[in-house]
Amino acid sequence: MKTITFAGELYEAERIVKTADSISGYVGTDEVFCFRGISDFSGFELDGEWDPAVQTPEEMLEELKQLRKRVNDAEQAVFAMPDFML
Repeated sequence: MKTITFAGELYEAERIVKTADSISGYVGTDEVFCFRGISDFSGFELDGEWDPAVQTPEEMLEELKQLRKRVNDAEQAVFAMPDFML
């Protein structure tokens, strides 16, 4: 278990993930604490290293949809080119 301290309180989790504006703690796949809207991380003290963020299935699906759209748009642009440009 890792520990993070904020405002004199200790929070424990197996994984602690820091994003651009939040800190979340997880035990297994369950989020056990979360601080959102953080602009100054100096008040947080982590015992150990930050864990990498893990995408949810919904986030993975959305990223895949965006990637497919970009590939489709690129294919359409190539097929729309006149032959002399290929």
